[in-house]
Amino acid sequence: MDRDAVNIWDFQQAVAYMETDPARAKDLFKEYIESHPKDYVAYSYYASVHVILGDFDKAEEILNYAENLVSDDQEFREYKSRSDYFYKMITFARLKVL
Repeated sequence: MDRDAVNIWDFQQAVAYMETDPARAKDLFKEYIESHPKDYVAYSYYASVHVILGDFDKAEEILNYAENLVSDDQEFREYKSRSDYFYKMITFARLKVL
């Protein structure tokens, strides 16, 4: 299996763990983001795990960081369907923080 396939598997595993083992999901998302820092949607999942764990300040910090990354990435913002999906996921994650 190639590296990207393994990382996608890790991401899917992290999503699966969100309900059953959010602490493990948090660790997996952190590892995934470290190896894929431009997968901006992953930040919304990472923030959501922090919400599940009750760490709302950290969730807000992650969401702000992700939005700053995207604001600096002109190429990503020009890819309309991806950027729209990112903002949708970030908005959904922010609603969980409220």
